[in-house]
Amino acid sequence: MKQKILMISAVVVISGVFSSALLACSAMGPSTHAGKVLSIDEDKSTFTILDMETLSPITFNADQTIMQQIMDAEGAAIVDFTGEGASLTATGVRSR
Repeated sequence: MKQKILMISAVVVISGVFSSALLACSAMGPSTHAGKVLSIDEDKSTFTILDMETLSPITFNADQTIMQQIMDAEGAAIVDFTGEGASLTATGVRSR
């Protein structure tokens, strides 16, 4: 009986942790993505993150100021952007 209660409690806790992480991008608004920085291409002035919500790579165009901020990011970043589909332009970056 104790084992069954412990198992159910663990499932509830784990579900809560993962569901809040998956809703992170949605909760921040329609023009914000958060995730791990996967790559930075200085020549093209682009960078790619692995979106926390969709677990898909998202590439952003960026000006030099944003590029410098993303290069200083350690691991994860929150990116504010404009645009739609494959043509996204970063307007702000916050390191996590």
